[in-house]
Amino acid sequence: MEPKRALQVQVRNLSLRYPGGVQALRDVSFELYAGEALGIVGESGCGKSSLAGALVGDIPGAEEVTGQVVLRGPGGSEEGAVDMLGATRAVRREIWGKRVATVYQDPRASLNPSYTIGDQIAEAVQRRPNLAPQGVRERTLDLLRQVRIAAPETTALRYPHQLSGGQQQRAVIAMALAANPDLLILDEPTTGLDVTTEARILDLVDELRCEVNASIVFITHNLAVIAQVADRIGVMYAGELVEIGDVERVFAAPAAPYTAGLLSCIPRVDRGSGPSRRLRTIPGAVPSPGERPRGCVFMSRCPFAQERCGAESPDLLPVEGVEHLARCFRVDEVRRVGWPQDRQRRHESSGPAEGDEPVLIGRGISKRYGRVARKYALFGPVTQRPVPAVSDISFTLGKGETLGIVGESGCGKSTLLSCVAGLVRPTEGTLAMGANALAPAVRERSPALLHRMQMVFQNPDLSLNPRHTVGRIVDRAVQVLEEPSDRRKRRARVADLLNRVGLGDHYWDRHPSELSGGEKQRVAIARALAGHPDVVLADEVTSALDVSVRAEILNLLCDLQAEEGISYLFISHDMSAIRHVSHRVMVLYLGMVMEKGPVEEVFRPPFHPYTEALMSAIPAPDPTVTTRRIRLDGEVPGTRPTGCPFHTRCPRCVGR
Repeated sequence: MEPKRALQVQVRNLSLRYPGGVQALRDVSFELYAGEALGIVGESGCGKSSLAGALVGDIPGAEEVTGQVVLRGPGGSEEGAVDMLGATRAVRREIWGKRVATVYQDPRASLNPSYTIGDQIAEAVQRRPNLAPQGVRERTLDLLRQVRIAAPETTALRYPHQLSGGQQQRAVIAMALAANPDLLILDEPTTGLDVTTEARILDLVDELRCEVNASIVFITHNLAVIAQVADRIGVMYAGELVEIGDVERVFAAPAAPYTAGLLSCIPRVDRGSGPSRRLRTIPGAVPSPGERPRGCVFMSRCPFAQERCGAESPDLLPVEGVEHLARCFRVDEVRRVGWPQDRQRRHESSGPAEGDEPVLIGRGISKRYGRVARKYALFGPVTQRPVPAVSDISFTLGKGETLGIVGESGCGKSTLLSCVAGLVRPTEGTLAMGANALAPAVRERSPALLHRMQMVFQNPDLSLNPRHTVGRIVDRAVQVLEEPSDRRKRRARVADLLNRVGLGDHYWDRHPSELSGGEKQRVAIARALAGHPDVVLADEVTSALDVSVRAEILNLLCDLQAEEGISYLFISHDMSAIRHVSHRVMVLYLGMVMEKGPVEEVFRPPFHPYTEALMSAIPAPDPTVTTRRIRLDGEVPGTRPTGCPFHTRCPRCVGR
């Protein structure tokens, strides 16, 4: 029988309100045990980060905070217990970095660029000198080894900018573990990382759970991640905890409609999907924290809603014993039926018809940065060679086809897309749209060809002018990309574009700051469609979106392709998204093609070893599934090795 764990954290009736009537948290209660990992999931705006701040007592700007967050003493003892909300700032400062530690999404915001990694970890170690009996330096190196950083002596002497994103995040985790905390909060620590780096961080967290006895709160919008690292899962919606329970039980039979909806939105890489199937989505959006609806907060989006839901708010009640709680009046039906909107068949986009001419052709595309440098300017030994970013890549893209491009960060995906767009001049190679040759630089291309190729970027916040309204942004694109027309016709065209991406006329006068992430990306797509493009270059368009919003955008891209025959070059490190939207896939490593072919063939064995490693790194959205991960040694090298470019990391390398 498993020994009973000590109770470490108690959250009781926690509510948080900001000025302006913004209710960020409403009556949140749960308990956390020593050595337990609790995953917190939900869409953006559901209160996850506010909860993380409240757990450590760091909630600046709050107008009213009620309830308790009790951090019990070491080992769960009553002695040394502290209410983080009622404690003075001096008491909290003594606790921060000693008994409580937080790892945030962006490690660059946590690391000081002016100090070495070793100095920054040593500073954290010095807060608990009793934990460093062999000296601060030895404890620092031990922490680097604990987070699986190779060559810790060398890494300790490096500055943050000299490390990869995954190594930076490991260094931040080492700083968090320096004081052997009782509570460790991980706030979106893998969001934005490529699939192999994410897998290494998840493996590290899983191993640390066995080595340290800290209570872990893992916050993310990726349910597949929670399935792999958490013991229990808590689902938040509009500041409320709508379901909490054992991760296997909740994933097998979710009791809250919102949980069931989130699970149904996930594209599965282990199941055939493709562009001919729609992902299920959750209609609508999370209500504004300042506009709480009467009754159940999820009613407007819930397929199980009934009259009672609009009159009263359901309580968080046991489903099967006290270990599983859910907030819904129709728990039994939700568990039995699941999210009822089954996947709908739609107009299929099977790719280009046989005999059709390609709409985009690339031949021998290469891009090298720098030039040959010699010791004595014009003669002597070579001291520097050009760095190849992309080497000899050829492809064709048919009408109505999606070519998915996948690989780790630094493998040349965005460079290739920039060469195709004309933003970067390729060193070698040719591009053509149909019978028309494409000039290497965008400024040299004719307006007609520019209209036929458009681009959608990863972050709409950086591509949309914050001072312009949605109508003005799309209207400007219509003016530039279409033939001149009068204002009435342009307004009708803008309204048509907004409707096609699922945005009504009431969005016309809104600014980007008033939109959700998915709505901003829809505006960016509408702008790209203004010129009736044949090809859309999509660069990580779903990587920063919530699971439900990602499903909406993937469905939208597939719908537009089926209706208008648009072709996509689709870049992503999300293999499940690649499989869902692509007809063909090209796998890049160090700027070279490792494998390409039809999507079902690439995703079916036998794999190239690199493709196999990428596939094994994908977390399965099922806690009962154990994936045998193939760990790649080290990071993507900065210079291309001789021979096979992958042999330095290949688990199947011959003769090693």
